Amino acid sequence: LAPTMHGAVLKVNFPAFNPVGHNKHVCFKLEGDDRWTNAHGNSEGRATATARCHRVNGNVRNYNHYVRIESETSPQKVEEGGRNMLCFTYGAAATDVTLRIATSLISDEQAE
Repeated sequence: LAPTMHGAVLKVNFPAFNPVGHNKHVCFKLEGDDRWTNAHGNSEGRATATARCHRVNGNVRNYNHYVRIESETSPQKVEEGGRNMLCFTYGAAATDVTLRIATSLISDEQAE
């Protein structure tokens, strides 16, 4: 990885016991005036979401922090909620979910 590019794998293990049958959710929230630039992307059959963040401590002109999230497990849907929230929704039977998260200070393409 280059100094301006970071990646992580987020593995979520939901309990199998779900007597009410609620769907399972993995949600991400952006701060301030940051926005999801594409909440309903698709790459090689995987649901993706991208964001561009502008928040920074200090006075840095033209600062951008690009974020990309890709779900290895197919969600039932991806939906934006209020206050810059984005949720990947999985079925009630889902137990193991894997998402990949990448960031870049240079471009959307580099975060991909």
